[in-house]
Amino acid sequence: MAFDKSKVEKRALQYLSKGSYSKAAAEYEQIALADPKDMRAQAKLLDLYLRLGKKQDALDKCKIVATYYVNQGFVPRAIAEWKKTARIDQDNPEVFKNLGELYLKQKLSGDALASFQRAVALYRKSMMMEEAGAILHRMDEIAPKNPSIKLLLAEHCLILEDITEFNAHLDAAINQLKEVGRGAKLLGSLEALYKKYERPEIIRPLAELYVNMGQHEKALEFIREGLGRLPGDRGLRLDAISAHIALNNADEARRMAQELYEENPEDIFIMEQLAHFAELKGDAEDQAAWYRKLAESCKAQGQEVKAGQYERKAHELAPEEKVAGFDFEGGELDSVLDTLVLTEKTEEAAIKPPRAEEVDIADGVKEADLYLKYGLEDKARQKLQELAEINPESLEVRQRLRDLFHRQNDTASWVREQLLIAGIFKSLGQFPEARGVYQAILEEDPGNTVAAQALDLMRPTQPAPPKPKASGKGVFQDLIDEVDSLANSDQTGEAVEMLLRLREQFPDSPDIESRLEKLGWQDLDTFPGGFSVAGMTTESQIGELEYDMASAIAGFEDVEISELDDIVKEFKAGVSEKLEEDDYDTHYDLGVAYKEMGLLDEAVNEFQMAARGVEKAKDAYASMAMIFRDTGQLPQARNALNLALSAATKSKEDRAAVLYELGSLCEEMNEPRDALACFKQAAALNPGHRNVLERVEALKSMLGA
Repeated sequence: MAFDKSKVEKRALQYLSKGSYSKAAAEYEQIALADPKDMRAQAKLLDLYLRLGKKQDALDKCKIVATYYVNQGFVPRAIAEWKKTARIDQDNPEVFKNLGELYLKQKLSGDALASFQRAVALYRKSMMMEEAGAILHRMDEIAPKNPSIKLLLAEHCLILEDITEFNAHLDAAINQLKEVGRGAKLLGSLEALYKKYERPEIIRPLAELYVNMGQHEKALEFIREGLGRLPGDRGLRLDAISAHIALNNADEARRMAQELYEENPEDIFIMEQLAHFAELKGDAEDQAAWYRKLAESCKAQGQEVKAGQYERKAHELAPEEKVAGFDFEGGELDSVLDTLVLTEKTEEAAIKPPRAEEVDIADGVKEADLYLKYGLEDKARQKLQELAEINPESLEVRQRLRDLFHRQNDTASWVREQLLIAGIFKSLGQFPEARGVYQAILEEDPGNTVAAQALDLMRPTQPAPPKPKASGKGVFQDLIDEVDSLANSDQTGEAVEMLLRLREQFPDSPDIESRLEKLGWQDLDTFPGGFSVAGMTTESQIGELEYDMASAIAGFEDVEISELDDIVKEFKAGVSEKLEEDDYDTHYDLGVAYKEMGLLDEAVNEFQMAARGVEKAKDAYASMAMIFRDTGQLPQARNALNLALSAATKSKEDRAAVLYELGSLCEEMNEPRDALACFKQAAALNPGHRNVLERVEALKSMLGA
């Protein structure tokens, strides 16, 4: 016997109208088996599997349907199918991985990263660490300037005990955050990471950051803890020396430096510090001795120029033949710092300042760094300001000045330098870095209008989708013509389904009713739904993916901006300019457009506005109720239908229709007694409504009532 597709579809639609989703799915499975290329049947099966909670079957169908849409060039529709699946199957990483890849096809990198991040969390939860790592590396390729991804990679490597990669990713994140001046966020990130894992590998960068930010007491407290776990660690001991110097604990700093020297007599940096301590004591002979040792070590390490400079400094302090009248005054660090300058000072240079091109900015920065190592912040500030006057566009100088101002709690100067740094980044075409700097300013100074305006101007732009027609009548006629074409081709099932969908949007259309009647369809009015702002929550509140790994371990927001949010904002902004609040028809049409785009939050908001008007309330409530039911939010759908009773007309038929749908929903929620009560009331109002009497008898039999 030949397979009659139209009859099978008709049976499936009848089962749908009765709420018999399992039976409807069985009919569509026959169609899909007979014709695997029938995407209408495959899509319907996807919806039914989601409603029935068959997650694996839904996932399999979603792959088929989404792949078809992508191959046909309809990527947004594929995204909508995966989003629908994600709302029901929120713990499946494969769903969010596929959704992320589709967002990339649409160049929506911010939304892709959010989906990938959720996939990583779910893979990790399932201990699928290899898959999680692969997605993290994919994220890093997409947004190499995003420090939160580097921190996620660092954490991932820490869990896997890959300490080399952990250090590499952590250093990269630290450098990126330092570059834009997000010191406070960086500190919070490392503190949270250490608190979460208490791993010694995190201690050293955290201690160094405390020192660099001028929190020397806190640094020493943390360093002591670190040395208890990493005894003898050179980096921690160097940070301790710097902290002691800043706190004027010269004796303790000298003792620790002497210990490091005894462990490694060729350590040039430690010898420089010991020479500095001798200078502070005014012991020229000891200072000269350290310079001689420095000269020998520099020669041994191939640093001939530097060795010669140390020899000269040693000779100036303690010449072999003492020059009459020589008197070393001491107390100045310049004798150490001058060794950083490769050119000899001349009388002409002392009188005439060098031109900008003759000044070695790098050497000047090293000099400022050394001042900071010895706790001489004022001298470092003076030096950096001199360099900034010579080369105002030097990022290296500006960034060090900025960090110094932050260390000294000089917020006004810090903001000024940040604005200059952002300007330099923009002039170099490095716009992500500039955005990061402006974001850092707003974190410290939320009321800074300059940064806020600049950041707003730099948001990525996307073309706004076209504004839907207010009346929708042109589209409506095209769809009616398509229905007629389907009916004439004996595709009755497709025609009826399309008419039912159209009636959701145009419930009072005589064209739809006459065609349904002609096709043999009986009394399938769309039920009126309902929605209350006070009594219900939107999809974003109850279905949003709230787990944010970056925030969990780092305590800061991603610098990426969601392009999809931008599209919606631009679209809404463009429409709102011409849209009055009481233009209920247009609000309804916008809701329909948003629903088709898969933007369910925006659709619900527009339907809310439309429902304020008496004429559109019924249609708007129906559309909202459908959104909640289709996304598996059954309690909210039930609340909507209860509210619809007060919004429905006084006619018995309308109230019976609402009660019938409430009964169907109660059955779906496994509440047969409530379902029976609803069906009884519906039968009392309109005993001829659909199959209400049959359903009353079936429930009575089941409950023994």
